[in-house]
Amino acid sequence: MIKGVPLWHGSKAEEYLKAYIEADLHEGKLPQDLWESRPEYKVYDLKVFRDHIYQELRLEKLYNYLEFEASKKRKVLPEDNKETKRLKLAAANHKAATTAKNRN
Repeated sequence: MIKGVPLWHGSKAEEYLKAYIEADLHEGKLPQDLWESRPEYKVYDLKVFRDHIYQELRLEKLYNYLEFEASKKRKVLPEDNKETKRLKLAAANHKAATTAKNRN
């Protein structure tokens, strides 16, 4: 407890707010309306609570961005795609024909 206020990290208020934001239930609501919705939130000052809302939203955006970047790195051509197989076979045949022509 700091200055008579419990720590945010690990509190029930943090847990509820994270779940609320993850479920997108915060959309269209004012921070004050959220703050008044649960007694666990009212332990904290409205300004402090509002700052935690914005922090959680920034974290959610960061996680989405990192997930997007990781998926771009993992992205490869699907091997079972018929068009991909056809293009790879055509490229291999072309390379073989060009190599044979250059040898002669």
